[in-house]
Amino acid sequence: IGIEKIAEEFADKSTSAKAVDFVFKWIGLQWMDRLGKETQINAAFDKYSKLAEQEPDSKSKKIVGYRVGDNTGQAGAGTFYSLNPTNINSALPNKSTDVKKQNLEFDNLLEISESELFGYKGNPSEYLANKWLKSNFDVLEEGSLMDKAVAEEAVKRGYDGIKYGNLEIQDLRSLRPVGKKSSEKNSKFKKQMEDIFGDEASQVIADLKAKTPSDNVKFLLFSELADVQPIAMSEMPEQYLKGGNGRILYMLKTYTIKQIDVFRNECFIDMADRKREALGRFIRLASMLILANATADILKDLLLGRPLESDDEDYAWVKLTDNIIRLFGLTKYSLYRFKKDGVSEGVSSIVLPPVFNFVTRGAKDIDKAIKDDGDFEPHQTEIIQSVPMLGKLYYWWFGGGRKKIEDEE
Repeated sequence: IGIEKIAEEFADKSTSAKAVDFVFKWIGLQWMDRLGKETQINAAFDKYSKLAEQEPDSKSKKIVGYRVGDNTGQAGAGTFYSLNPTNINSALPNKSTDVKKQNLEFDNLLEISESELFGYKGNPSEYLANKWLKSNFDVLEEGSLMDKAVAEEAVKRGYDGIKYGNLEIQDLRSLRPVGKKSSEKNSKFKKQMEDIFGDEASQVIADLKAKTPSDNVKFLLFSELADVQPIAMSEMPEQYLKGGNGRILYMLKTYTIKQIDVFRNECFIDMADRKREALGRFIRLASMLILANATADILKDLLLGRPLESDDEDYAWVKLTDNIIRLFGLTKYSLYRFKKDGVSEGVSSIVLPPVFNFVTRGAKDIDKAIKDDGDFEPHQTEIIQSVPMLGKLYYWWFGGGRKKIEDEE
């Protein structure tokens, strides 16, 4: 669907953006981002396709059916009519002509073609039992049970009749809720499509059923991804759009801003009207983010050789509380600066863009070298962390980070 950049803030053609893009490619972050996007897009496409399959095609249709006796039919399975009176007469031992003709009208009739019924003409409802229910009924012993199961599923999907090729019709009108017509059923999914696409909603649903990636389907999938990732200018804050060169203050903060926006859309907007549902979504979303980020933190500590135990603090509790705080917009780096360097450094880490980290670390190294109290060693400088790709690994395994760990131990 044409999404190549990790986020909108990296989409310009400036030298710095190209440099960042090169780093992302080199370390594999761009590949991981693309994999994540493809996974989410494919999951959304599959979800919407399944919802579309449950939407009946609106087909008001009149058909003539034939049967012997009254229209009572099978309990829970509707009433079966033959489409050809000759078939009924030939099956009666006395060649009775007591075949009743019935004019039938359906709001949403499911029509199955002759080619689809190939091999099922002995009991055509077996086709839908296999397709919808993934069940293998014994047609001779469980035929009535199978017809009932197919009828229940068809009504659930909004159909009021099933036409099996040129063989017969299963009339389900008596099974639908009293006082409702199938055509009046306006599902939540259909309403969502109508709100987005207006008069084109029916075509979008048809495209999703056929798994056709039309322009509207691509737009739908793009919107699904944009709901959770800042991949377009429309997903950026107003001040970012007006900011000009001031956009640098938003560097590496757009995902955090988007995360807060996700909580607002998924939870807080509905909190007044549907408190229980909104609170449930908040707990699920917060739990997933806390667990995902805490797991990532543990993996980073393992890769960088940082200890997973401490005599002073419970490691698991620290990771849990850190990631609860991160839900409110603080980054892992900001938390670290608050803990180690105080409030002023913590606040500056939030306000200033990451590019100033390089300057701050360099200033610390220069200050330490000027004082030179015997502790300054070039391979332990802080600025090594700012070297792309391998800087942090070296710092924590062999440089200043390793010395900090040893001093704490």
